[in-house]
Amino acid sequence: MHRFAASLLFIIAFSLVGKPQTGHIDSLKRLVHQANSDEKKLTAILNLCNEFQSLNRDTFDLYTIQAKQLAYKSGDERKIKLAAIVIANNYYRWGWMDSAMSVIAPVLENSPVEQSDSRDIYFKAGRQKAIYLGSKSKYPEALEMLYQLVKNGEKYQDTMAISSNMNSIGSIELLRGKPFEGMEWCRKALHLITKTTHVDQVKASVYVNMSEAFKILNKPDSAISYSEKGVALFRNGNNLMSLALALQRQSDIFLKAKNVDKAAHALIEMIAVRKLLNDGEMWTDDNMSVVNLYIEANAVDKAIDFCNKQLISGNLYHRTDSAQVFVNDIGQRLLYYQALARCYKYPQIKER
Repeated sequence: MHRFAASLLFIIAFSLVGKPQTGHIDSLKRLVHQANSDEKKLTAILNLCNEFQSLNRDTFDLYTIQAKQLAYKSGDERKIKLAAIVIANNYYRWGWMDSAMSVIAPVLENSPVEQSDSRDIYFKAGRQKAIYLGSKSKYPEALEMLYQLVKNGEKYQDTMAISSNMNSIGSIELLRGKPFEGMEWCRKALHLITKTTHVDQVKASVYVNMSEAFKILNKPDSAISYSEKGVALFRNGNNLMSLALALQRQSDIFLKAKNVDKAAHALIEMIAVRKLLNDGEMWTDDNMSVVNLYIEANAVDKAIDFCNKQLISGNLYHRTDSAQVFVNDIGQRLLYYQALARCYKYPQIKER
């Protein structure tokens, strides 16, 4: 289960989401199928798996296995490291953070930033490690990694590394309840970004984080404005996971502004995105947004039923349904129990 920064019950037409992303993914898949040698196929698979944020989870499983097999067959140390990053990100998609950490750590250790041929791997593996740490709520460790990435980004004049990791620092500060510090890091990141298509995704992420900061600061108009900017950029990009997160946060912002209809529409679109990814009901923050919306809509019985359905524990390696998600972590289970407590208290509050 995930709770990094971050499903309701309706589905809308997929034409609202996923069009640019799935077109891009389809073109990368064609290159894999057209490859006429193991070397070309491995390169094509690694390029495809770089877009893991927009890959269906089962599809990602398939290409992860192929990447691992072809990389070890090649004996190429660089490609073996890149395949390891793919494997770690696959574990991340399934919520297996400890496994992801164990795979990414040696890649980072053996990819010195001082060497030009491993520098890109250092930045990629380091960023993923920080994200995994953040997903486990290990914020000091995640920040330490991100500060180092920013420092090295400045040393080697890598604007993308600097801006994206500054934004992630801002995101963690928001998770730690520090909106002013978070916004300051986001503004620094935004200042560095130039007007190119590639950095639009970083800009989108900055906008979404700034909307979250304004939400915490009880400035709904600014929160909505930045949220809409971020969601619009994500819709035109190649990162469905971030689009889903942006929509989930947007729903919370609308709900706080007492606009239940717009909050519902944001969650409806979010569910459509999660279904494209086969990540439905996997993200705790998504599910908390559903519970909040049910309560606000005076459908407490549905909120209770929804929470109880999420409280399933078990062994991830012995699931009978590939889409089955278990909630074993005590912190995650506590969130659902707290939500249930709110639900059972709700009728008493309404009677007063």
